[in-house]
Amino acid sequence: MGRNSNRQLPEDFSLWCNEKNHKFKADTFAKVSKKCAALVKAMDYQGTINHPVSEETFTAFANACQLRPFKVTLTNAFELLELAEEWGIPSLETFVNNYIKQKGLRVIDENDYLGSLITKYSLPEGQDYSQEIAGIARTFNEYLRDERLSQVHPEHLFKILMQAEHRKINQNLLIDFVMKLFEKEPEKAVPLCLRIDFDRLTNEQVESIFQTREIHEQAMGYFIAEAMSLVRDKQQEDLAKTEQNYIKEIQEIREYIVKHRAVALAKVHDEFEAEVAKLNEVIEKQQNIIDDLTEIRNNQRDEFDQIQNNFIDTTKKFEREIERITEITDRRMANDEERRAKIRAIIDENIQPVTEMLEDRLAEISGNDKHRRNLMEKGARERRDMFLQFHDDQRAALNRITNEISHIHEQINETRATMAAKIISDQLRPDGFLRNIERRFLSIVKNDNENLWDLDCEKVKNADALLKKLESSVSQSCPIKVHLALKQSTDAIQRLADLFTGNSQNKTVMQSNEQQQINPQ
Repeated sequence: MGRNSNRQLPEDFSLWCNEKNHKFKADTFAKVSKKCAALVKAMDYQGTINHPVSEETFTAFANACQLRPFKVTLTNAFELLELAEEWGIPSLETFVNNYIKQKGLRVIDENDYLGSLITKYSLPEGQDYSQEIAGIARTFNEYLRDERLSQVHPEHLFKILMQAEHRKINQNLLIDFVMKLFEKEPEKAVPLCLRIDFDRLTNEQVESIFQTREIHEQAMGYFIAEAMSLVRDKQQEDLAKTEQNYIKEIQEIREYIVKHRAVALAKVHDEFEAEVAKLNEVIEKQQNIIDDLTEIRNNQRDEFDQIQNNFIDTTKKFEREIERITEITDRRMANDEERRAKIRAIIDENIQPVTEMLEDRLAEISGNDKHRRNLMEKGARERRDMFLQFHDDQRAALNRITNEISHIHEQINETRATMAAKIISDQLRPDGFLRNIERRFLSIVKNDNENLWDLDCEKVKNADALLKKLESSVSQSCPIKVHLALKQSTDAIQRLADLFTGNSQNKTVMQSNEQQQINPQ
């Protein structure tokens, strides 16, 4: 428990490939790889790639896993895609798949293992198919797209699938291939059902598989035993790898402990020597301080003895001086008491006339003050009454002026109303019979609803009524001359008739001639 509690989590992830140990930053690798994240979560900081990988491919894979620039080429694209699928790196899978689609690449294989396997079927029995089976298993995901794969015998097809499981199989391609076999050759597809992921199947696909007659009738004991044997071998291999990983980790821990124990011992020894040197230095400094304090203490003792002797001598001297001062003080106190008695008797003898004089003077001053205070109060009341009277007069004058201003303002408003009514009446008089004069008083209202001269229609109407009364009175006092008005009306009608008949021009010429005849005379 002590070792585990003191041991810090490693910062690096060890990846074994091509029999070499490669270091990756654990936190970065775990972010991009699902498989690495699962191992780190289980406190396992070591992984293995069991198949050979080219140097170019592994360099690109390592850079991609450490989020560094990497290069995908025609020669490493499929191998890099296989590593990305094996370690669960979706971003790298997407990138490489896009590259393969963009370049239109297909798997480049010097040997057509699938074609060679099919060719050997036509040869006599007893042929060795292991090389072709291993070759197809290495690139099984690509052969799943090859239509010739359905021509392989079921036993060989199952062995290929078993060997391909060391690498990551694309379950979607495998499911598509198996479902096609169920349609064409269900007896080949039945053994393969042991290795497909049923969680990825749809309900229709599951129903199609279980509705196939061969799935219930075909003997699958051999394939089951083969699958169990493969599972056992895989488990033994995983146990061996785990044991090997534990041995490596224990060795690393042992080396780590030995190395850090030596470093810790050397560090502790150095720290101990340094602490001892510091303590010796402190002891030496403290001894010097003790010596200095001892010397100071001895000096202070000598000074204290001297001070104490001086204090005793001084105390005796002060006691003698105090006795002498006490005697002098007693004599002075007796003299002072005698003097106080004499002074008190003289004061009692001479204080009576002064007291009487002061009382008379105080009475006189009090009477004078009361007289002056009465005079000041009387003067203040008179000035107050005068100011109040002046204030009342001013307020009455202000009220009169305010009333006069109000009266003048009313007269001005009446004058404005009369002027406005006169202007409206004179404006409408020549053609009053042609206009609608019912709203004539609304002309005093401006566009912004403000009245002209602060007048309202009612005031103008009242002023117009007064004007009409005045005009009526003037007309009665000074009536129009009827015969002159008739003559003017007749002349106006005659001029209008001449204008329409054309006689107006001739009359104008005749009047001009008459005027010329009159002018010489």
